[in-house]
Amino acid sequence: MIDQYAKYLILVILVGWIIGARECAAATPFTPRHADPVQEFWRWRAFPELKGQGLSCLAQDRDGNFLFGTDNGIYRYDGTNWRVIPFDEEIVGSRIYALYVAQDESIYVGSDLGIARFEDERWEQVFPAQGDYRWFTYDLTEAEDGSLWAGTEWGALRLAPSGMTLYAAAEDTTGIRQIVSDAVTLVAVPDRVLPKRAWGVGIGVAIVPSVSEPDLIVKVAGGGPAERAGLKVGDRVLSVEDDVEAEGRRVTVVQVQRADGQVDTIKLENERISAPDRRFRVYDVCDALNGTIWFGEYYGDLIRFDSTSGYQRFDRGDGIDQGVYPRICVTKDGTIWVVYGDNSKSVNRFDGEKWEALEVGDLGRGHHYTSILESRDGTLWIGGSRLIAHKDGEWRVYDPKETVPLPSHRTKLLEAADGALWIIGRGQDAARLDLSEKHWQTYEGLIFQCDTTDGAQWFISQDNGVVRYDGEGWTRYGVEDGLMDEPSKLIVTREGALWAAGSHEHVAATARLNGSEWILKRHSQLSWSIDPRAVYEAFDGSLWFAAAVDWWLYENRNFLGGVVVFDGTNWTHHPFPSITSYSYGIGQSSDGTL
Repeated sequence: MIDQYAKYLILVILVGWIIGARECAAATPFTPRHADPVQEFWRWRAFPELKGQGLSCLAQDRDGNFLFGTDNGIYRYDGTNWRVIPFDEEIVGSRIYALYVAQDESIYVGSDLGIARFEDERWEQVFPAQGDYRWFTYDLTEAEDGSLWAGTEWGALRLAPSGMTLYAAAEDTTGIRQIVSDAVTLVAVPDRVLPKRAWGVGIGVAIVPSVSEPDLIVKVAGGGPAERAGLKVGDRVLSVEDDVEAEGRRVTVVQVQRADGQVDTIKLENERISAPDRRFRVYDVCDALNGTIWFGEYYGDLIRFDSTSGYQRFDRGDGIDQGVYPRICVTKDGTIWVVYGDNSKSVNRFDGEKWEALEVGDLGRGHHYTSILESRDGTLWIGGSRLIAHKDGEWRVYDPKETVPLPSHRTKLLEAADGALWIIGRGQDAARLDLSEKHWQTYEGLIFQCDTTDGAQWFISQDNGVVRYDGEGWTRYGVEDGLMDEPSKLIVTREGALWAAGSHEHVAATARLNGSEWILKRHSQLSWSIDPRAVYEAFDGSLWFAAAVDWWLYENRNFLGGVVVFDGTNWTHHPFPSITSYSYGIGQSSDGTL
């Protein structure tokens, strides 16, 4: 009696273990690996129409048209056709640095002559509104309040419906007023905010060149040769001649026209000037979307400004790996990112409290970084002499290569309205990188097989599993679910049954999905595997599976080759030579012949 009870208990435990094992062996969640879109050549498109045109900047208007600034004008591209908007060089200048499209569709250009606007098929000068002075404008950006900010040689300019305001160094305002009209409000940036840079060796004057008039002196160094000789702000320089006299002394002969019209010729010996030269030379402007504006000063200092707390300057003393030609980006989480265009080795990050210089491999060695933006998916993109992407804590660096048309010279980046990333190289051409997953998507390590009637998509994975995607989640099946250890083909029948074919322990095998588990059958006399190209459902619903090639090399397995057929109930093996020994494919003609 005890022995019988013990046997019964063992049987219950064994059945329970089998049921538990099957439950534990249920299909497991699966996470697909997405291919790196930058490395997929089919996502790229180059635009050779712009090559050799002196390409320098780009923008997109509200209608989706792309505008490319070149030496020869603005190229407008609507996705099919190109149109060239020629420059009026007397208004626009000879070199442009920035493009901006306003809400009213007018086009603003930042150039060596300041800011010009194209509207109603004509160009007009916006700033400075008088004369043709060289007023280099490096950046144009729209703020949250709709105003337009410009980073210029002599300060940060804000254009708003209420008027124009120029934020400039206090010591520069007198000279600047000689050029800009009274309609422009001048705001002095406090001296404590501006970096103190030495004048260096020279005569101690700063001039603003003019195309048609004598150059204008806008600044004179205190205690320098020019000030001691009586040169003043507002004097015009008619000619300048440098020379070297005895004992290597460098002299400059300047012919100037005074405000009263008097012309003087003055000989000045160059010397090292110790007086500080404070200038607010703004290379980049970035709106932080909370009322805060960031300015990147030409030589790398960063200045934060808001109407509540005023100005704050950051430099290498705050932990910045500082260079020149800064570009600033504020990401959605409020982090400030800064790169430089002069071989700096790091990407700089500010979390609101402290700066951190991040070295990303050989990030800055011999490379220039001239553009930075955050795309809508949260990726931080950096352009320059190569392309860098940062997402989820991971950095990826892409060097130019023949497989993709990546521009590589002082590139600028733009995220288009459709999510594509546009990249232009200065003096090169433009390229478009399609980052969308709306139409096409690549999954690494998965081979698509079929769709089942419930709408699920089925794949074979690189690790010899079968993967199901139902539109919401991914599931993987393996040998623990009854599947063979090397599936190579999936087929769904007209009645909706899902079959797998392949090899299990080096023997041809098939498996049918039954609920959440697979029912495996080994075909020990067929071959070492089933050829994935020779799996077929005939007109009568029977399933045909052909032997893989080279089965005869397995002398100790007694393989016979041919095909196996399942009629819905029974299996039949048709061995060689009654049928071909192996097959690369099976088909059926309209008369039913296989």
